[in-house]
Amino acid sequence: MFRRLVRDESGIALGMAIVVVVLIGVMGAGLLVFVGSDLKTVVEVNQGQVAFETADAGLKVARRHLLGGSDPVEYDGVTNPAGTPPNPESAWSYSGTGRSFDFNGSTFNVKIQYLPPVTAPATPTADQAPEVIPAGQTALPNGRNYYRVISEGRTGEARRKVEAIYNTYDLDIPKAYFTPGSITVNGSACVTSVSLFAQGDITLNGSGSCATGGHIAGTDEAYKTWQNAINPTARPTTSAGFGATGTVSAKVSGRDYDSSTCPKFVANLSNDSSCPDPPGPPRITFPFNANNTIDLRDLESTAREQDLKTAGTTHHFEIADSTASVTSWPSNSSKDTVVYYKFVDGTPGNNLLKWFVSGSCSDNPAKQGTLVVEGAGFTTQPNKARFQGVVIVREGEFVPGVADDGTSSDSGNTCLEGFVNASGNITISGSVTPSSSADLANRPGFYGVRQWSWRELYQ
Repeated sequence: MFRRLVRDESGIALGMAIVVVVLIGVMGAGLLVFVGSDLKTVVEVNQGQVAFETADAGLKVARRHLLGGSDPVEYDGVTNPAGTPPNPESAWSYSGTGRSFDFNGSTFNVKIQYLPPVTAPATPTADQAPEVIPAGQTALPNGRNYYRVISEGRTGEARRKVEAIYNTYDLDIPKAYFTPGSITVNGSACVTSVSLFAQGDITLNGSGSCATGGHIAGTDEAYKTWQNAINPTARPTTSAGFGATGTVSAKVSGRDYDSSTCPKFVANLSNDSSCPDPPGPPRITFPFNANNTIDLRDLESTAREQDLKTAGTTHHFEIADSTASVTSWPSNSSKDTVVYYKFVDGTPGNNLLKWFVSGSCSDNPAKQGTLVVEGAGFTTQPNKARFQGVVIVREGEFVPGVADDGTSSDSGNTCLEGFVNASGNITISGSVTPSSSADLANRPGFYGVRQWSWRELYQ
């Protein structure tokens, strides 16, 4: 009997094995569900983090873009290219689709909105600058403008959106002819509505040809009486004039100041003065920080970026020869245009760049923008294209009060509307006029961009 029962249970192992396999399969399937769910969650979290970092990278790209062009009219949501003045809208504006970029396998879209200020005591709304214009003023101090930047990053199915508010601010770069060396004005040259400043001497040769006589005429468009927070001593006139820490030859009392006038023209207000006080202020100085200088690397980056944005034109040149000429200028140029000539042969004292663009002083429209010359001197040839902008000339690093070979000169009949900022001596033989103050307010190189606020948007 017992033996028969044993023989009847001879197949039980197979049944138990089948049951175990089924149980393990069920448990494994359940485990896979949990593992798959966790893996999907991890992937989504990782994609979300990458999308967030991509969106934040978009903010930095927008800041870099604003350094190369921050005209409020391009981001105010109004499009009127035929207006006076024209009111174009940038492709980056919030009123359109914004700019989209691929970034390391992800994408981001950026939009920029100008935030206009209100005058105190009004309270700003969400679409206005977070800072109010002080009572009695017409604009925010120090050239500030505010912009909202919204950047959305996408990675896979994940989306993240961040917002930053940036404000531009004036770098207090001289908005006039300026050099740590000396300036010479020759013959019949007439300088109109822009002052000349030197940390050396200013020499006036000849009688000049300004309508009022002499070498300079008109109102100083940028600095008026030269009085501001840096220079508390006002001149009794708003006429354009000469200021030098050395001497000014043939100076006009009350308009021009140097080391022999009272007030005495000094490099900074801590310098000694032999002038009595009273009867008046013993010192007068530059209406800007003479130690501030253009950031060449920033302007070089802007020129390279414009090469990438504008097909068929060149904004950045590396010159191996000792002499070169500017023979063409980017079409449809504006004040934001930057053209950079960098001499790389290592002999800056022997190098020279010539303005040789075909045209005349009556060209309409004029060539516009900022011309940067690094590692060479600069000269303007007569009867060439009308240039409306700024010329920056550097032999090497700018050293306040020390002139180098980064000189600028012209040979008469100069078609320059603007000014020259050189690290060496400046010679003016032709007539020059100013750029407008509005033209300088948002010119690349003359302002900075800093972050005012940041937040992540959950929408």
